[in-house]
Amino acid sequence: MKKKVIVVGGWLVSIIVAIIGTYGAATIHYKNENKSANTNVNTNSNINQIVLTIDGEKRTVDVDEAQSILDEQVKQNNTLRDEISAIEAKIKADEAAKKDGNMLKLVPAYDSRYYDAFSESNFLTMGGEQYFDSFKLRYDGYALFNLNEEYTKISGKIGRIDNSSMDNTTVTFFLDGNLVKTIEVIAQDLPKDFVLDIAGASQLKIVKSNSGAEIGFGYLKII
Repeated sequence: MKKKVIVVGGWLVSIIVAIIGTYGAATIHYKNENKSANTNVNTNSNINQIVLTIDGEKRTVDVDEAQSILDEQVKQNNTLRDEISAIEAKIKADEAAKKDGNMLKLVPAYDSRYYDAFSESNFLTMGGEQYFDSFKLRYDGYALFNLNEEYTKISGKIGRIDNSSMDNTTVTFFLDGNLVKTIEVIAQDLPKDFVLDIAGASQLKIVKSNSGAEIGFGYLKII
């Protein structure tokens, strides 16, 4: 009985190899070059079976099947490594968004009607200025946001989007179903600042009154 410990894609895999045969020995070779993994089982002609114990499960297999099992183990661990790398990248992106306070990255709308969001690659225009990471509501649109009781304040700009209908419009804000703020958007006015206290709230709903004007929300920050 011989025990071999190898590292696969940064993960420790313990493999116990028992040799069933008259003479000879089995060896496992592991390479990790440029973050790639390759496991080989080399034996002489006198060895016909190998007992593998992986994650507590013992199996008696021939040499070719042992090689296939070990290769699959390497593949699974490399897949797990890639999945963990993706999760780590998302965590870093979320931390950066939280540090920046970008509302639409931290709490994107999970349900809406007549709602359009704009990211880094596109924008809306209010008062002749471009607003990235923003959104707009049309007709009697609304948007719902899950706050998870994690934030205390939202701030930004609100106004009529350029070249939309010159209608005065009312925008209402609800926290957990309760009306907490109303803003009258005058069609000819420039965008104006707004601040909303959201401490302890789980859900935010923003509702636009029915009009031809499109209402924009820009410079949105959440803390």
